[in-house]
Amino acid sequence: MLAFIPTAFLDPVQAAIVLAVLCFYRGPLPIIVAAGITTVLSETLISLATQAYTWGELLTPRLIAALMQAAVLYWVVRAIGQRIAPPGGSGRRVA
Repeated sequence: MLAFIPTAFLDPVQAAIVLAVLCFYRGPLPIIVAAGITTVLSETLISLATQAYTWGELLTPRLIAALMQAAVLYWVVRAIGQRIAPPGGSGRRVA
């Protein structure tokens, strides 16, 4: 079960879901909300894709991996956002 965490952390579909939630969610605790939504959505997609998988079978390792992804992607999104729009202004020069 612990070996699944790095695999889920590197899953591009799960990372895309985390990134989408982080980009659209503007409320409090974005990392926890993104990880929770991603975990539920990923488990649902996997259980619908195959009959051999039971929903919730790898819920805990998927949640841990989603929390790690959300933390890393949140840091990346904030770093890019600060470069694009510096604090205290819109980035335009006023003459």
